Amino acid sequence: MAVVALVVFAGLCPLFFFHLWTYPLGWLLGSIAELLAYLSLMYFSDSLFKKNDAQRTLSTVMAAGSASLRILLYAAVLVIAGICTFKPEWFHGFDAFNFYTTAAGLLPMLAVIFFTQLYEIKHVSSTPQGSDTKPTEGERK
Repeated sequence: MAVVALVVFAGLCPLFFFHLWTYPLGWLLGSIAELLAYLSLMYFSDSLFKKNDAQRTLSTVMAAGSASLRILLYAAVLVIAGICTFKPEWFHGFDAFNFYTTAAGLLPMLAVIFFTQLYEIKHVSSTPQGSDTKPTEGERK
């Protein structure tokens, strides 16, 4: 995801020369929020697999906290970018982020997770199942 974010940001950097800095900065804001959301997903999902949490209360709280944190992060980033795009006078003319590129910067996580999971499913399904030993006469019947 970081590679996708950097490649697209590098592709948008020439817009700085045309004084269209809201597009690359919006992408950068969305990408940073996306990476923070992914880190929270990875960090908090580890608690779901802990063996020492017998009642699973800690894991439930951590999972709910992770989901809440991601939703709040997405909402805050989109609200800030929306105000910068549609109502910059609320921030005294501060219009550094474009709403649409910020929203687009939040999307690569979905595609990366989808394609990595698709690859894992394909990789697991293509591996040979079972052992190489041939069944004996009694096991065939």
